[in-house]
Amino acid sequence: MTSSLSLDAVYRTPIEIWRRIFEFCLGPSLLEITASTLSECQAFLEDEVALLQRYVAVERQRGRIRLVCHSWRQLADSLGDRIVVSHLDEHEWPPYRSKNSAHYISYRHYTSYLHQSPLSTYRRGIGAREPAPVAKPIKITRDMPFASITTLAASTLDLSDIDRDTPPANVYFLGVGPQVDPHALAHPLFYNIQILDILTRYPFESRDAGVLRTLPNLRCLMLAMSHKSLVRDPGMTLSAWHFPKLALFSVFLWGSPFTLSEDLLQFVHNHSSTLEEIDFPPEEQSHFARNADWSRFTRLRAIKLSDLTSLTDALPNLSCRWTPSASTRLTNTSEIPPLTITIDVLRRTPSSNEMVTRLLAYRDVLPNLTLRLSLRWSEWLHNAQVLIKESRRRETLRLSDGLRQYQASTSEIFAIIDETPLRVIDFGGDSAICDAAKELRALVFEDGPRAPLHV
Repeated sequence: MTSSLSLDAVYRTPIEIWRRIFEFCLGPSLLEITASTLSECQAFLEDEVALLQRYVAVERQRGRIRLVCHSWRQLADSLGDRIVVSHLDEHEWPPYRSKNSAHYISYRHYTSYLHQSPLSTYRRGIGAREPAPVAKPIKITRDMPFASITTLAASTLDLSDIDRDTPPANVYFLGVGPQVDPHALAHPLFYNIQILDILTRYPFESRDAGVLRTLPNLRCLMLAMSHKSLVRDPGMTLSAWHFPKLALFSVFLWGSPFTLSEDLLQFVHNHSSTLEEIDFPPEEQSHFARNADWSRFTRLRAIKLSDLTSLTDALPNLSCRWTPSASTRLTNTSEIPPLTITIDVLRRTPSSNEMVTRLLAYRDVLPNLTLRLSLRWSEWLHNAQVLIKESRRRETLRLSDGLRQYQASTSEIFAIIDETPLRVIDFGGDSAICDAAKELRALVFEDGPRAPLHV
């Protein structure tokens, strides 16, 4: 009797009401990727395993809905994301799903970090052999399906079967390794790329100059470079590249130490009218802070600097963003966005008093800035508690030095919070009035402001 009444209620409820209920139960689309920050783009790059695990959970919920009745099955089939991951063989995941109707397709050769993914679990279950993670190309063919979001993660690409008059594909993200010829990225097939993660060698060869000008929709460039010590062809610069919509830019240098300060500075100056977020490697941050023409970066809202000293070094030039004059390019400074600056709080800097004095010299500029710490207050508090506990348990010079450095960094941040108009938040966006920050302050100032920490 109850079952009949329940089914009767199901049939009498308008289908649009059920649609809204199911949309709420299943949650928002897993593929709503706005690429509005570097962290979102990096998560999109790094968290495919997490994406697939969330997808499995949603699909289980959708599968239960499909079992109730025919109308619910039809409605459930119209909802949800359609994801297909291919290791470029016959064992795609999920099985029996069509790439032609997919919303998201990931083409990639097998990589070890995916061993915890549902795809790898499925392949092991059917006894499929895992291919060796070798640097072989992904071959792009004329009949290769592309979804509204398609990712190609490869060391190299083979486009020998694709004509130059091929229309652009819906390739949203492209991750490529050092074996990729940059000329391949100039193919019209890739005109719609918005996120590019590229590992390459620097300096570039002369024949590669300017080939990336043909990515008109690129919003995010994540660039990792190693130094090429033996260059037969004349070297070409990063500043030769140009992307008219570039908003997010990060650089990582690996391998033997090298610098590209002037080239890097010229590149960001060339893109200053569109850049919104910049993440330089630590060895380049100080040069950028001191030498950037900040009046050109009218949309910039987030950068990363190594420490507070780099921030104070930048303030003389940075202040022109909100101080119009005949020598600047700014006409209405009220339209210039505030700037969030992420710093490493544990780097050694001058004393708290000296840092506060240097900051207060630009008191009028500080309300336009937000200082974002590289840790959460809770993490900072936990680290301090561990150091205190260990120092009490066994006194060593190393532990004492570490505790003093932690105390100095903590005292400096709270001095800035108390004595300047600079807004300070942790990595998660919490201010200094949250519970963890208050507890951390109590550890440092347990005998009142500026009191030393006794352990």
